[in-house]
Amino acid sequence: MNCQYCNSLCQKAGKQANGRQKYLCKSCKKYQQASYQYIACKTNVKVLFMKCLKTGNSLRGIQTITGIALTTQIRWIRKIGKAVKPRCYYRINDEYELDELCTYVKNKEKRRWVISAISKSSGQVVDIKVGTRTAKNLEVVVKKILHLTPRAIYTDRLSAYRSLIPKEIHRIKHRGINKIERYHLSLRTHIKRLNRKTICYTKKEDILNSLIKIYAWY
Repeated sequence: MNCQYCNSLCQKAGKQANGRQKYLCKSCKKYQQASYQYIACKTNVKVLFMKCLKTGNSLRGIQTITGIALTTQIRWIRKIGKAVKPRCYYRINDEYELDELCTYVKNKEKRRWVISAISKSSGQVVDIKVGTRTAKNLEVVVKKILHLTPRAIYTDRLSAYRSLIPKEIHRIKHRGINKIERYHLSLRTHIKRLNRKTICYTKKEDILNSLIKIYAWY
């Protein structure tokens, strides 16, 4: 058979525990099979999984559509969330908007915030931080923006921003953060666990963090 990765010739390389023939590519040295019983190995299934994930389907809903087990979905989300990076091109002296979106982890007693920063000109997400709404977490996002030498940073009236952002570039203005508020509305619409009135809470904070990054940058 030909390699499914580089199309080079493969040779037989023993058998799997289930009795299926295993092949080794002579060129890229990757092991593979002519056909797989495990549905999650198929490339088109992974593509379908990402489409379902970004259009608001729950994990159990994705399991019904694709047949991928919940444990496999969670493993993929964690892996992709760690690997994904911001894919926007930053501009010097640009203007940015910062805001926080409130949600819950495990139950309504455990509040968490999605702290985001976006470019006012392009609308691209520059940085994301998921956690409590403390000055320490806000500072992580603010520092990322300050490294880009912004012309202005727009925020709401949260008092913590006054001590983190230099006064000469800090803007608190009516409708000054409309763009990021619209982005957060899209998050609530497309990611079911962020809805205001829902029982679909995230059980793990790292899963929530990975999902937000996948939605913004994948």
